[in-house]
Amino acid sequence: MPLNLYEESIISSERSGKALRAKVDQLKAPISFQDAVILAKMMTEFCNSFASLISSVCLFGDECNKLISPGFEGFMQEVMTNQPDVHDVLTFFGANYNPKSHNLNLSALPTFVRAHGAKAEWKDSDELDREVVKGGESVNKAVVIARGISRQRPFRNIDKRVIRDYVSALRNLTRESRRLKANKQVTAELVRYAPSWVIELNKILENVQRTL
Repeated sequence: MPLNLYEESIISSERSGKALRAKVDQLKAPISFQDAVILAKMMTEFCNSFASLISSVCLFGDECNKLISPGFEGFMQEVMTNQPDVHDVLTFFGANYNPKSHNLNLSALPTFVRAHGAKAEWKDSDELDREVVKGGESVNKAVVIARGISRQRPFRNIDKRVIRDYVSALRNLTRESRRLKANKQVTAELVRYAPSWVIELNKILENVQRTL
């Protein structure tokens, strides 16, 4: 089930992401051979988890696309009668999923959010605000570490399997990310409806893009 996969991927991504951030916080350039291997393995796990998360969203779109096709009219009519909001979600994701390219187009998502008044459902969180601040500190440190690593001599005799797994995970994440069709305008529009912690998170991400 797509939703089960989504829930599992969320948990896995959060766990591996926190572990990766904790590891980055401990690093000091120049890093050791052992730290380089551990970091590569942790990045591999995170990339795989996040790729699964994106895949689950697209899989949900695929399932919704099948539900809005001929043959499920009775089921969808029942959903519309009893749970109109759920019906709208199923219809939105189903209509914006392309079964030929296996892509999910999120360009209309801001309009969908506005139409359903999702702004009222966002809630500010002091805890999340603190997490964003901590995340920003970790990101800044990661940039410094990355610059330090780039000036180090290449490591010799690293297990080829570690490198192969990391490259494979990174390619898989890139491939899955391309299945979600959106643009900067969509992201900016969604941020307008977000609480302060999301806006700050967006600023952090923009800062990283400029730095890198």
